[in-house]
Amino acid sequence: SSDLSFGMEHRPVPLTVHVQPYGSSKNEFVFQEQLNRQLSPTIRQYSDGRATLVFCATKRACETAAKHLQKEVAGCFGGWQSDPTKATMLAHKASMASDATLKELLKDGLAFHHAGLNPSDRRLVADLFLQEAVLILFCTQTLALGVNLPARLVIVKGTTAYKENGWEEYDQLEMLQIMGRAGRPQFDTQGVAVIMAENHLADRWRQQILGDRAIESNLADRLTEALLAEVSFGCTPSAAAIATWLRGTFLAVRACRDPGRYAASFPLQGQQATGDPGAVHPLLRPEGPNLVEFTSKLCTSELQRLTSAGLMVQQGEHLKPTTLG
Repeated sequence: SSDLSFGMEHRPVPLTVHVQPYGSSKNEFVFQEQLNRQLSPTIRQYSDGRATLVFCATKRACETAAKHLQKEVAGCFGGWQSDPTKATMLAHKASMASDATLKELLKDGLAFHHAGLNPSDRRLVADLFLQEAVLILFCTQTLALGVNLPARLVIVKGTTAYKENGWEEYDQLEMLQIMGRAGRPQFDTQGVAVIMAENHLADRWRQQILGDRAIESNLADRLTEALLAEVSFGCTPSAAAIATWLRGTFLAVRACRDPGRYAASFPLQGQQATGDPGAVHPLLRPEGPNLVEFTSKLCTSELQRLTSAGLMVQQGEHLKPTTLG
């Protein structure tokens, strides 16, 4: 079988993607401030006057970017909202916000949405954005998870976000999830996504998003932890159950499609590409990948590691985590 390539044109609502390069700065905060100055022309070029989501690196960056756009419409009734009826509604609804900064931004058709807002303010912002009264909403990555809001345009302001371990670049799946907020089926007939990237990263993002690079499984990086969690929660109480679970993962799908890559990621002790057919890695057999053997041996290897580390014990067919695990 062959891999199928599903481009943006196959979405229920077609999505046009632009990767815009910008000069790098001495640090991420300076670069983010530089991008704030590019927001207005980008929104005017691609939004067609419709709702825009701007994904920012931090909660503070959301508010800073919103204030930057607010300065551009200072003194204009409704600010970015040109519809008089909606502008009047915003002036009224703004008084309902408890956050002082949000209260002022709402009057100009701007808002931010992040974990720092209380639930009532978040509901108010979402409701006004659904009505396209708030036309530009600044948010963090958490809004990309399961929120169905009517954005014609999504702007990714920089390809990094501040996470637990500091500044980290979005991975491909995170970026696709963020871009997927543009052009929601029940709200619009098209969507546009703009990725603002540093010059040296722009080509790589074009290749990842617009090219044919396959999405790979990240389970290899955290398989031991995942298996321990499965056993601890009682989801897979035996070695056979773990092997069955592995065969249902995306790792198994990609291992069959790209066996060379995954044989290298999981060498399996003693499974070398020698002249002995029995010693050849299960994924590299002449007749094709042997997924059952691969997952069984991988399961055995990982369980031995967990047992040796004192994180798990095996009692007959049953697996149990230790107090340490």
